[in-house]
Amino acid sequence: MGGKSQNSKNGGNKNKGCLSVFLALLVFSVALAIYSFAWIPAIVCIIYFAIRKDLNGTKRRNILISSGVFVTSLIVFVWLGTANSLTSIHADWGKTTYDITDIAEIKISTTPSDADIDSLELAANNIAELDYSDGKAVITFKKAGEATLFFTANDDIKSNSVTITVTDKAAEEAEKKAEEERIAAEQAATQKAEEEARLKAEEEARLKAEEAARKAEEEKLASEKASTEIEEPQEQMVWIAGSGSKYHSRSSCSNMTNPREVTITEAKNSGRDACKKCY
Repeated sequence: MGGKSQNSKNGGNKNKGCLSVFLALLVFSVALAIYSFAWIPAIVCIIYFAIRKDLNGTKRRNILISSGVFVTSLIVFVWLGTANSLTSIHADWGKTTYDITDIAEIKISTTPSDADIDSLELAANNIAELDYSDGKAVITFKKAGEATLFFTANDDIKSNSVTITVTDKAAEEAEKKAEEERIAAEQAATQKAEEEARLKAEEEARLKAEEAARKAEEEKLASEKASTEIEEPQEQMVWIAGSGSKYHSRSSCSNMTNPREVTITEAKNSGRDACKKCY
């Protein structure tokens, strides 16, 4: 029982001690914040003591005290005002290549970490646009290309530069497809031209072969005819008159009237004999 009471007492003292420290820090912070504005009334005091007549010999002391309050409070004011001032920023893009359809949320880190970014701008470029609101830097892309980008915070704090490449996969696929179709069309046209040329060449070869065969046949027939004429000489021709019993070798023999030329066989078959004058 006694041990439990002692522990409860120690715990209560510890809690009271923590509360006292917290209250002391709170009072100090409030007092520091209030003191940071003490330079304003200190100016009034300096002017007041400077123009007031020194009746008790305290003028110099009062001016020094007022000046000390002015200087120290102004230092505190400036320090508190710049304690969270932004000194640098860092942009983390995550990657350096995006498609034109992507929406990128860029992580902006500040130094100090609790510093505020009142405004944020993206470096001039022709591929990306920035939408900054609620502490989020959202990038959308306008067209394919490459650009070196950086951010400017609070009008004069620049981030690191990053070279970003934007691609347009849909356009690239369309261009690739168009190129494939063009190549296929050229190949089809080439194949058609080659097929037409092949058919034309085959037709010309066929016609040449037929012409050669025809000439060869004509030459063969001419050769056979010539051989036949050589082997079988033509039958002798003679002259006969409309009447008479003789055949002649000349049309003028025996003063024939209207003689005609016939084969010797025909003349003999008609009962004629050779003329003794011209044979």
